Amino acid sequence: KMEGGAIVGTTEAMKDPRFLRKTRTKFVAKDVKFQITSRQIRSGESVVSITALALEDAADAVDKLADEVAIKARPMVKAAE
Repeated sequence: KMEGGAIVGTTEAMKDPRFLRKTRTKFVAKDVKFQITSRQIRSGESVVSITALALEDAADAVDKLADEVAIKARPMVKAAE
């Protein structure tokens, strides 16, 4: 939830076979439109979640970058046995 912000529409489930789940929520705050996109991916025995917040005009570019970061995520610590 964002102070002073309002959700525009509903959270959208996005189909992307690279991720376990990917969602997009559009917001408006003080007449500024932006979106939050979250994606989860399995990395080893872990699940990594990457969330990106972007102004509407830059949302596609930021989303692409966040996808690349998520795809390259690797666990840094060996899972407990």
